[in-house]
Amino acid sequence: MSKILSLTLARSITSALEIPTSLSASSESLPDLSPIINKLQSLTPSPGLDQAFHLLKEQDISAKILIITNGAKATTEGYVKQAGLERFVDGVQSCDEVGFGKPFGQVYDAATRICDELGRGRERWFVAAHMWDVCAARKAGFKTGIVVAEQPPTGEGLDSWWELWGGKPDVVGMDLAEVVRGILGIVPSLVEATRF
Repeated sequence: MSKILSLTLARSITSALEIPTSLSASSESLPDLSPIINKLQSLTPSPGLDQAFHLLKEQDISAKILIITNGAKATTEGYVKQAGLERFVDGVQSCDEVGFGKPFGQVYDAATRICDELGRGRERWFVAAHMWDVCAARKAGFKTGIVVAEQPPTGEGLDSWWELWGGKPDVVGMDLAEVVRGILGIVPSLVEATRF
């Protein structure tokens, strides 16, 4: 289990709750979230992950895939192995190695350093399912892609939503494979394709 995740998850979840100021947020007063953290170990791969990794390596054999996680490195490597994708993944960076959790800039700065080691001068992309993650990655100099499977990127107010997060990501897709196709230039970004 990630040390950073276990220390920050309870605070992140309870920060949205109204807690009387007379209560301290010490680790003793926070709820036990081990059932939630333990459940994370049974997660299945995101739809399109296998197809996305295959497509990326097929189209650009020199592409490097680095997973940046708030979870434990060993747990994430276990997910990769369980999904049969270890041949595609060039590295896993856990927040525990950095000493900060996402979306702190130190995490993305460390990812940039690893990208430098894996392929100097190459284009750097950061793909996520959360705009807070994409926003922080953009600030660190990454081109960005977002998976919006839960929230189709259409409808009124979309431009305002993107602006709330500092602008639209470079590529938007309904699943990882669609985002990778956008990155590779195989199809336009879903948002551009659905505009009137």
